[in-house]
Amino acid sequence: MTFIATVIAKKGAALIADSLVTTSKPILEYEDFYKYMESKVVKDNNGEINISLDAGEVVNLFKSKPSYTKDFQEKLFEYGSHTAIATAGAARLNNKSLENIITSAKKSLIKKGDSTQIKTRVQELAKYLNKEANECLKSGNEVYHTIFIITRFSKMTQKTVIYKLHVNRSSPKDLKDGEELQCVSFQEQPDYSTVVCEGQNRITEKILWGDIDTVYELIPKVATQIFKDFNINPAGLPKDYVTELSKNKDVLPKEFYYDIKMNKLRELSLQQAVDLACLLMRIERDIQKYTENIPTVGGNVKVAVINENGFRFLSGHELKSQSF
Repeated sequence: MTFIATVIAKKGAALIADSLVTTSKPILEYEDFYKYMESKVVKDNNGEINISLDAGEVVNLFKSKPSYTKDFQEKLFEYGSHTAIATAGAARLNNKSLENIITSAKKSLIKKGDSTQIKTRVQELAKYLNKEANECLKSGNEVYHTIFIITRFSKMTQKTVIYKLHVNRSSPKDLKDGEELQCVSFQEQPDYSTVVCEGQNRITEKILWGDIDTVYELIPKVATQIFKDFNINPAGLPKDYVTELSKNKDVLPKEFYYDIKMNKLRELSLQQAVDLACLLMRIERDIQKYTENIPTVGGNVKVAVINENGFRFLSGHELKSQSF
């Protein structure tokens, strides 16, 4: 896991990324195995205890969980004078580090003084990454989910535009003879998203959005369960009734919307944007001290800004000697 974020200011943007890479492996918790063993204990007519185990069931008890972390993976990159890329998710694609892939894409796709529109630049990068993903699949290897936050500040419009690009998880089994699999998708982020983050960002999302995402997921589930319990046929309801119900402001108390801080984050100075990005990183990193999970956010933290003068790092990019 990781934490990456872009915070939009009036005249630029602040960017932040940690450097930890988390390796996962299948793990069987003692409590899960104990409960499974209890369920398999059977007494026969003579009072003898028999235990019958199913190999497939035992295998399914193993869950993929973080096991250890490695430090100093590059996750924040300049991608042209006024563009930056931050990455979260898999650290490699097609047996190459993302750092090498982004460096190669930059050399191949961006020329000096290039003023290509950001949407075109994202489309070109998506095509480049999709080629790498398909080469990976054709070699018999899996493609794992990776997210790119692409941030561009325009000197002309004095506006920051952000895209999220996803390299979606894919398997060699998904390939069809002679066809290229579309593994990459992207979307421009809405103007109201003044903070865009990814990775281990659940606390940040709660701070910025309150419980709105939880409610959007919960209301349709509750409604569907009510239909099931009382044998109500939803076919007679208007199309998308259940989905739209969760967005109906009359359903929720007005106080619910007071917790949404995102809409109030406007007109930040560049310094405020940097401070907020660093605060969110500290929150996501420090909360790990009080949980049972291994640290998955931290290490060397890089902070950068983009404004009319272009991209520049503020911290985390230079080597430092230890004090003795």
